Amino acid sequence: MQPIHILAIIIRIFAIAIFIKSIEGVSLLFILPYESSYLAYHLAAITGVIASLLLWFFPTLVAKKIVPLQTSESSHKELDINDYYHLAFVLLGIYLLFNVFSDIVYWISFTAFTSTLELPYVEFIKPENKAAMVTTFFEFILALFLILRPRGIIKLFRSHKIK
Repeated sequence: MQPIHILAIIIRIFAIAIFIKSIEGVSLLFILPYESSYLAYHLAAITGVIASLLLWFFPTLVAKKIVPLQTSESSHKELDINDYYHLAFVLLGIYLLFNVFSDIVYWISFTAFTSTLELPYVEFIKPENKAAMVTTFFEFILALFLILRPRGIIKLFRSHKIK
């Protein structure tokens, strides 16, 4: 099994996790009225389902974009330590991306719900919530970096070998 196939399996598992997380939001679509104030929440729920379906039906396409091309024509290539590092960082990035995705859905829903409340002199987005939003943004950047550019981290690891 090539690294692309392993990653495609993991992407499908990731798609299942996104779908399960998104079902919670989709179930509320039947309870909440379709108003402009709930539009962000509806879009977040539907986007999760669409993303999970795309990842389910096209995992190999996504895996080919993530895993570097192999130069040999052999289908059974021996993996070296850099391939294992690459796969490990991509898996860590996918795990982080799943957590970030659920946080993004939460914060979109949070801001949509709090913007509909009309209570004067109440600040709903408190400093700790703003800090959590900034943290989610940086986790998203880190997850993308781990998935799209793991070679830089691998070079860093290889330059600081344990003696």
